[in-house]
Parts: sequence; C-alpha cells; structure tokens
Amino acid sequence: MAELIAFFSGELGQRISAIQQSLDAQDLDALHRLAHQLKGSSGGYGYPSIGQAAARLEAESKQAVAGEAADLQGAAAELIDLCNRARVA
Repeated sequence: MAELIAFFSGELGQRISAIQQSLDAQDLDALHRLAHQLKGSSGGYGYPSIGQAAARLEAESKQAVAGEAADLQGAAAELIDLCNRARVA
C-alpha cells in the first residue's frame, strides 16, 4: 500500500499543474473533470481532506458552468495547498 500512496502523492504535482492550467484558461469542463477524478481517488489513498477540497472545486466549477457566481479561485487555492502539503509529507 505504501508504494501506491507514494505513486499517488508523486502524481500530485502533475495534477496541480493541470488544475492551474485549466483555471487560468477558464476551461471549466476540464477543471470539473480534474476535480472529480481527484475527489474519487484521494480518499482511497488516505487523503480525505484532498477529497473534500476537490469536491468543493467540482461543485464551484459546476456552478460557474451554470453561470452562477462561484469561488473558483478560493476552491482551487485550497485544493492546490492541500496537494502541495501531501507532496511534501
């Protein structure tokens, strides 16, 4: 299991980059998909806080697609911060 967790945490840098690129490009569909994938995988690797933050970003991106005001920046910043901390741990 330790190898799987190390693999997951090792991929977080790529996921952070993809999230940031999608956010910068305002590609809400990609942002929604990335958050959804991270939400689903993080819990299985023992990172429930990342899963919760990813769920928030997923919901915020869905609201933005619907034209509603969304705190994409805040949700993305929270998720990126948690991912960065998991990479260091």
